[in-house]
Amino acid sequence: SFSRVRDINSEQVQEHLHNGFLNLPEQKIKEAFLQIIGQSYIPNDWGGESEDIYSSLILLNGERVQTSIILKGSGTIRGNETHLGNLGANGDQLERMMRTGSSRLYIIQSVKPIGQDIINSAEAFIDQQRARGNNCYYCAIDGQDTAMLMLAYDLL
Repeated sequence: SFSRVRDINSEQVQEHLHNGFLNLPEQKIKEAFLQIIGQSYIPNDWGGESEDIYSSLILLNGERVQTSIILKGSGTIRGNETHLGNLGANGDQLERMMRTGSSRLYIIQSVKPIGQDIINSAEAFIDQQRARGNNCYYCAIDGQDTAMLMLAYDLL
């Protein structure tokens, strides 16, 4: 679903970044992701959500896969990196999303670099899902990757 990003390199987005930070609000990122995957319904945000986007329209290796996506825009993160504590009001959104056993792809997106604590937790949750028979994957999309993705689809 995001194959056009292959034609973009990091130098093409440097003017939009400040130390890896892409200053865009979450709503704009959500609308861009939904446009890219072709989903017309825009889900509302609320405090207890397990993910920002839940869709079966994403293609992974040519196959439609149920996908859960967490989005983090410019107004939600303090500091230079996104950490577990930034995911949800109680810092537990990643855990809540990864318990959505019907998904085969889990995406964590942020406008800033993503901390190693998120990567380590995502890998542990994926291992648990796979142990239960869910052949699933995760993807981390940081600020630079977000800029490249949005540029690839003329949304930056």
